[in-house]
Amino acid sequence: MATKTATTFEEQINILKVRGLIVEDFDDAKLFIQNINYYRFTAYLIKYKEKDGSYKQGVKFNDIKNIYLFDQELRHLVVSVLEIVELSFRTYIAYTIAHSCGPLGYLKSENFIDKKEKEKGFLKDYEKEIKLKHDKILDDIYTSIDDNKNKLFIRHHNKKYNGDIPIWVLVEVLSFGTISRIYKLLTTDQQMFIYKKLCPASRKLLKSWVGSLNKLRNECAHYGRLYGTNLSSIKIANKYKNGKVNIYDDTKLFAYILAIKDLIYSKDIWRSFVSSLHTLLDKHNRTINLYEIGFPEDWFEVLTK
Repeated sequence: MATKTATTFEEQINILKVRGLIVEDFDDAKLFIQNINYYRFTAYLIKYKEKDGSYKQGVKFNDIKNIYLFDQELRHLVVSVLEIVELSFRTYIAYTIAHSCGPLGYLKSENFIDKKEKEKGFLKDYEKEIKLKHDKILDDIYTSIDDNKNKLFIRHHNKKYNGDIPIWVLVEVLSFGTISRIYKLLTTDQQMFIYKKLCPASRKLLKSWVGSLNKLRNECAHYGRLYGTNLSSIKIANKYKNGKVNIYDDTKLFAYILAIKDLIYSKDIWRSFVSSLHTLLDKHNRTINLYEIGFPEDWFEVLTK
């Protein structure tokens, strides 16, 4: 199969024009495309395509450009609160493991054997399954330590403590993905400790949320779209449901923001985030559609209750 032929930036703009996109300023459009990638830009045009590949009548380059810029600002804003949640989880994991099985307790798989689960006997070779998951996490841990071996605090522990790195130091170099896998490996009692002492969200919700929020963080880190796309499904707390029915789309950004709302420890940080979000949505209200990120009309009231 033949590969596509490379096109110049000028040819790319002309392709858009031939397909019906209104380009108000050719030079400005070219400057934008050559700095954000034609393929990335056209992803925002997918919903405006007709069956024959042309674009719907009246669609303007600058409107799509503004949607792209909105999505970029939105992504930065979401990352700012995801970082707060991630730091909290690092602390929860470190504190729980340190106090339940010691500073180096993360090294032993037996510290994550859930006696209650083992007694149920639903899973054959339960201990082997835990050890397998633990071994994979240990691989991530050793890779993270090696990748960060030149950091002063890692060098200090390698030199003075023979490489024994306590969990509260270790969490500083782990990815959110590894943190989420460690949380899922914790025993019921360890997870309940976090729920009762550190974080008000239920154990079942947290188990789902850490994985989902890690995916969102990765999406943001790789400049993925939040506007006009479906994310992985995320659990929604019962208080946001009508009985057992979701009021909000669990594949859209708003559902993720509801989870973040319940995980942010500081009311001041949350108020600042919602205020910035309101400013951003108001700034782009002419070109964006709240439906594309799952926001209801009363989103502000929901997030400030």
